[in-house]
Amino acid sequence: MESLGAAADVLSIVSPTLRGVQHLRDDIGRIRGAPDAIRSLQDDLTTVTQALESFQALPDPQLQSLGSHVVSQSKFTLELCGQSCKKFRAALGRWTRNSSDGGLSWRDQAVLGLFKQGQMKSMSEQLHNCRSNLITVVTIASLSLQQKDVSSEIIATVSAKENEVTDAIALLERQMTDMNAKLELYAVRRRQHESEADRTEAVEQALLEQRALNGSHELLRYLLSGIQSAASSAQSAQAGAKVRFGDHNRGSQVGVNHGGLNNTFHTRD
Repeated sequence: MESLGAAADVLSIVSPTLRGVQHLRDDIGRIRGAPDAIRSLQDDLTTVTQALESFQALPDPQLQSLGSHVVSQSKFTLELCGQSCKKFRAALGRWTRNSSDGGLSWRDQAVLGLFKQGQMKSMSEQLHNCRSNLITVVTIASLSLQQKDVSSEIIATVSAKENEVTDAIALLERQMTDMNAKLELYAVRRRQHESEADRTEAVEQALLEQRALNGSHELLRYLLSGIQSAASSAQSAQAGAKVRFGDHNRGSQVGVNHGGLNNTFHTRD
């Protein structure tokens, strides 16, 4: 009962996170003449909204079947997504403070088009990783269905997910290396026309992204561990054996997902 309560607690965070994402998307939508970089954030926010809605639809037992570590890291992902949207929304208000009636002043156009490209890219990457994490959890949770027999289809599905998560972890590790380099650069260099307040804001966003990357890495490592355990069980099981996924090899059995499993991860250039 306590474990199901933890899953319910995580799912209860989805609604406020969803509202934060939608508020930011609406704010961007009201800006006329916004640069392409910030317009693309609207698309990112839309895909995160869809991922949040899918995550919200997960039954508590399915989420909990992935184990307490996954539940905890999913909560961390949701909380950071909400924080990032809140901070970026506040920053966007400052960046467009010279504009009115939805139109951008030339000064704010320059700020968004020239000086805030890095922060917009950082926000886009945070949204992308949030979406990928949520979709991965939803997809793998959908495999946690009661199955009487272990079939070759189950083994193929679990193996495919193992490969996807392994690739995603490798991508995250490259992003973490890049983020460390970015933070080191912030420590020694201030960009031209950048005030101390601007620099502090950029560093805070980078640190938030770093926390999100570390959290994503932990979440995917736990998922990979569970997938590998399930794959090993599936390959050695005889007909009628149970394949389990969860803490200490407890939880629902791994089954077959009849939904799409493609394009869970997308590498950004």
